[in-house]
Amino acid sequence: MTPFRVYDPETIPSGRSAEVLAYWQAKKGDAIAPAWNKTFFLEDLGWDVLPNMSVVDIVDEGRDYRYRYWGTNNAHRKGFEMTGKLLSESPLQASIGNGRTQFKEVVRQRKPLAIIYVLEYLKYTPLDQITFRFPLSSDGETIDKIVTYQDLDEKPDNWAGLFDELWQGNRPRWVKFY
Repeated sequence: MTPFRVYDPETIPSGRSAEVLAYWQAKKGDAIAPAWNKTFFLEDLGWDVLPNMSVVDIVDEGRDYRYRYWGTNNAHRKGFEMTGKLLSESPLQASIGNGRTQFKEVVRQRKPLAIIYVLEYLKYTPLDQITFRFPLSSDGETIDKIVTYQDLDEKPDNWAGLFDELWQGNRPRWVKFY
């Protein structure tokens, strides 16, 4: 598994992440998180945001995760489609371990997270990535879904500094996972 760091998403706006966070906060009310298709509707975020989104259902208490939605930018940039598939069915072994660890962290912290990490996909080699993950809850207490926003074309102003902090000055020139 590749190293990653977790940040408060309010401190690292990238692309439309601030809008997604504001929507998530407005829809959660007094609950720990908003509810999928009751208070949180993916289509409310706008058609230009949807290609950069994904949604997973937590399966068997986090032993796996099923992709309910995999935006078209994910499929185009990463080189594979995951809608309807389990995380464990990903064609990239590194993305399975990273996904499990990051999803578990969202469930553990019970709040939105900005996650910085490095990973190469089949068709896209961005190296450095920032992913915004938002918990959802059907009952207002249990996290049962996670929404992800990741615009692989956008970089925050402090991009280089974030990755210098991640690698603490020992950043490898290239990291490749298959």
